[in-house]
Amino acid sequence: MDDCMFCRIVKGDEQANVEKETDRVIVVQDARPIAPIHLLIIPKQHIKDIRDAEPYLWDDVRKVVNDISKERKLTGFRITTNAGDAAMMPHMVIHMLAGITSDRSI
Repeated sequence: MDDCMFCRIVKGDEQANVEKETDRVIVVQDARPIAPIHLLIIPKQHIKDIRDAEPYLWDDVRKVVNDISKERKLTGFRITTNAGDAAMMPHMVIHMLAGITSDRSI
C-alpha cells in the first residue's frame, strides 16, 4: 500500500536503519525509541494487525527475536504489538524493547 509508512519501509522507499531481514519480516530501529533498544519487527506483507496474521509469521518473529537477543547478549526484553484503535498505523508491527528493568513502565 503506497500510503502505508511501513510498506514504504519494506520497499525501501522510506529511510530506516535496518537491523535484520528475512523473507517475511524486516527489523528496523524505531525512529522515536522509548527504550535504550527499541526495534520494530515489520511483516513485509501488509497485515492490518495480529488478528489477520498467519501462524507462520510468529515463527519468523520468534527466530529474529532469538537471533537479536543472542547477538546483543540481551538478558531480557519485551515484545508487544498494537491492534485496532490502539495502533497508530493499520500495519502490524511488533515492538522489541530491551535495556530496561522489570520495574520500568513503558
